[in-house]
Amino acid sequence: MMNSKSDQEMIKKIKDLIQIPVKEAIKEVSKTFGNKEFLIQSIDVSTCYPSEFALKITEGNILAVSDLKYVVGSKITILSSIKEVKAILSTLLETESNTKFDEYELSIFSELANRFTGTLLTRFGKSVKTSLECTPFDTLVVTKDRVGFTPFESRILLLTVKVQLEETTFDIRFNIEQNVFTTLIENASGSKEEDIKLKEVRLPKFVDNNDKLHDNSNMNNLDLILNVPLKVSIVIGQAKKKVKEIMSITSGYVIELDKQIGAPVDIIVNDQHLAKGEVVVIDENFAIRITEIVNVTNLITKD
Repeated sequence: MMNSKSDQEMIKKIKDLIQIPVKEAIKEVSKTFGNKEFLIQSIDVSTCYPSEFALKITEGNILAVSDLKYVVGSKITILSSIKEVKAILSTLLETESNTKFDEYELSIFSELANRFTGTLLTRFGKSVKTSLECTPFDTLVVTKDRVGFTPFESRILLLTVKVQLEETTFDIRFNIEQNVFTTLIENASGSKEEDIKLKEVRLPKFVDNNDKLHDNSNMNNLDLILNVPLKVSIVIGQAKKKVKEIMSITSGYVIELDKQIGAPVDIIVNDQHLAKGEVVVIDENFAIRITEIVNVTNLITKD
């Protein structure tokens, strides 16, 4: 564990490196909501232990949780209060705030968290020469049974960005395990790796049906994963809409997609684009006939 002096030096280094990523992240949030003017008043970096962080998780808070990819078990959180979130959304969406906090508002807050964090990680990753991504945020209102909940197991880095939006001032509280940023910075500067090793997790490669598996270890590895369920999604098209357009959607509203009639649909497996296909009907159910394999190697590969 670092001593107090080296700890302070590392926090200062993180604070210096995080300045530009934070500004870029705020710009991305601004573009999402019609180029609203966000003014950054301050950026603060500090640390705390999980037990201290747990005290911040009180009933009525809004907690968004995400997984940092490539670092197994590492979490990211954004913490706020219902009052604060309502004030932000009321200004962003130009609507009057009410006392009830619904799923729609949670989804908007999740999108804010996704945009801010995605840009922050991408920009910070460039400065430490590592590709960084996170999963979409799972956002919830803290209830009595979740008071004191913390997803962190080691010392936490607290990034607090104070932002002004018109007459509303609020804090963006971004939290991540300190050893993640510390290791990234040390690895980028050529220091010895300590707490974690950043490496994309890869599974053994599938072989063609005509090939034989002579290696018993390969066979054992396949046995371990062949029954693992994967999510398969069929995407017929996509569309981008502004928040005000989404809010105006009613029954009968038509959303135009980016694909023409007869264009192949995309088959997505485990968030990877696996193949293209065409829609067919079997009995009374829709089905997909595969017409092209796009990418198998990124789905399951071997070191």
